[in-house]
Amino acid sequence: MFDLKVMIAKQIFNFSRRTKSEYLCFYCIACLISGQVYSLEKPMLVEVEPPHLITSDVGGEPTLIPYKSRRSKWGGSVSVGYNTYSPENYESQASNELFSDVYSSGAITELQLSVKRNLSIGSIAGEMNAGLFEVKSDEGMKLSVTMAKIGGKFLLDTLFHEPYLAPYIGGGIYLTQYKETVNSTAFKGTTSLAGYTKGGVLIQLDWIDTEAAQNSYLSAGIENTFLFLEAQMFMASSEEADPDFSGVSYGGGIQIEF
Repeated sequence: MFDLKVMIAKQIFNFSRRTKSEYLCFYCIACLISGQVYSLEKPMLVEVEPPHLITSDVGGEPTLIPYKSRRSKWGGSVSVGYNTYSPENYESQASNELFSDVYSSGAITELQLSVKRNLSIGSIAGEMNAGLFEVKSDEGMKLSVTMAKIGGKFLLDTLFHEPYLAPYIGGGIYLTQYKETVNSTAFKGTTSLAGYTKGGVLIQLDWIDTEAAQNSYLSAGIENTFLFLEAQMFMASSEEADPDFSGVSYGGGIQIEF
């Protein structure tokens, strides 16, 4: 390194024609230049772990910070559910018979979107839901019901560092658009708003493959994947002219939290 500095100084300035003080000045400049070149040849690299990762005590591998600590103030989820449904008090618009005398039990397929505010004791979510119910009778009658719900729920998803189990309760309002057909005749309409309540539990599935769950979080922002089991109770509309779609529903599905 010393020879490089001397060479640079002599090449730029002729030492034989300069004074000692000038040579020392040029030598210092050469030191700075050569030092900068040397630092560029061997840059200092620092390895930084992605956010929300910590080093595990077991094996020293990077792992996610626990859900209870890493989650932000706001979150959301999308879910698909399949629930049994039997509106026993529904009176057929075509035959004036009760539901159970005409149809057998069916199921509602539901899609739900929710936004939630995370709290230290759990979270509060607002949700919108659309469901489709369809059933046929042995006599060729068909009842189709489209159900729209809006409501909220409270989740206890901070019982553990990870939400292995998260019970919840909720409720809201719903309306139905129905259509009952027999032969070529159709009876259809829309009910007024009515209330519903529900309760259930979320069961985390991330433990099945923790590496895949961690990669899903880092690449797509997926916080958790859940299996949910729930029961719902639908109340009848307050309008006397509306068909009665009250009843109890049991089912479950898959929920993905972001």
